[in-house]
Amino acid sequence: TMVANLSSHKKGWDDRWEEFSNWADKGELYKKELIRLVDADTKAFNQIMTAFGLPKSTEEEKATRTKAIQEATKFAIDIPFKVMQASYDSMEVIKAMAATGNPNSISDAGVGALCARSAVMGAFMNVRINAAGYDDKDFVADILNRGREIENKTIALEAEILKIVDGKISRSKRIEVFERDGYRCQICGRGIKDGVELEVDHIVPRARGGSSDFDNLTTLCFDCNRGKSAKILSRFIESKSLIESGDVF
Repeated sequence: TMVANLSSHKKGWDDRWEEFSNWADKGELYKKELIRLVDADTKAFNQIMTAFGLPKSTEEEKATRTKAIQEATKFAIDIPFKVMQASYDSMEVIKAMAATGNPNSISDAGVGALCARSAVMGAFMNVRINAAGYDDKDFVADILNRGREIENKTIALEAEILKIVDGKISRSKRIEVFERDGYRCQICGRGIKDGVELEVDHIVPRARGGSSDFDNLTTLCFDCNRGKSAKILSRFIESKSLIESGDVF
């Protein structure tokens, strides 16, 4: 919802205001439903505690108590299952914002996917532990199967969203590296105006423990990057200069 609101007010995106406002409204509905379910979950817990606290001195009291426990247990299964459904459904909005929303807020969409997946998996744990105490085994088998299906779909959708997020973050970082390096290869000095293809690569290769931090990235043209291979950039520049000067022979 936050990403949708930020996107609807992004400069130059005035014609997309209604599109993002609609996504924001949908996200707000999911938020309200999940907040409602938080209160319902508290109620479910209280019902369980109340049922277990009923008297059990006579057979009639025992029967009444057992019935109350079973009813409260079913309610305590239904509520987290609804949390699973709402959390998974909310990922429709999260994926749309990752794909089309304000690129400056892309990480927020990624965090949203992580939170939704955690909500689904956490709620399923509650479903499973409460289902263990419910006597209707057909109901239990059905809801556990549906829960596993939601969990699996959630994990798959989270992976799709994070792939979108990681791709956009990587592209953003590439542009920052290009701008810092003046859109020129840091070995031969050629740039886009010279008709060369520019790439971003690691100065210290990852195979040698190099990170993907900004300071360990550099702009290289296609030819120099292929010649660089797995060498550390500073050493490659030195060897390339020796070859071109003839001092290597």
